[in-house]
Amino acid sequence: MHQSFLETDYIVFKNHKFENNVVLKINQKVLDIDSANELNQPCAFITAWNPLPDILSLKENRKRSEELKNDLIKRGYVFHEAMGISSDKKWSEESYFIEGIDLDSANELSQKYGQKAFVFCDSDCLVKLIYTH
Repeated sequence: MHQSFLETDYIVFKNHKFENNVVLKINQKVLDIDSANELNQPCAFITAWNPLPDILSLKENRKRSEELKNDLIKRGYVFHEAMGISSDKKWSEESYFIEGIDLDSANELSQKYGQKAFVFCDSDCLVKLIYTH
């Protein structure tokens, strides 16, 4: 599982803030220089899909994703649509890239949605895999 997390592409979709899709890779700096300049605050990449070891239906995953989205809105976060895609392209999970979230809050949200890990970037733009605790 750890290797799968490391090899996943964490993609933040092109939007009003990012001119292109931004691909985050664990233990690398954000690749897109323009986007890196935008990331002057902590950010997290979190999904509500498939809380391990459970593999849920598309309908249930989308429901959970909507719950996470509503949670982010209630908490006042700026966030962007995103997706984690395995290196072999055999699976993907809808996700959110959340701006201005501290490590403890990201951990709490990740735990709330049954996730074993999440992706976190400090203001140094280094992409890190963080296991929930």
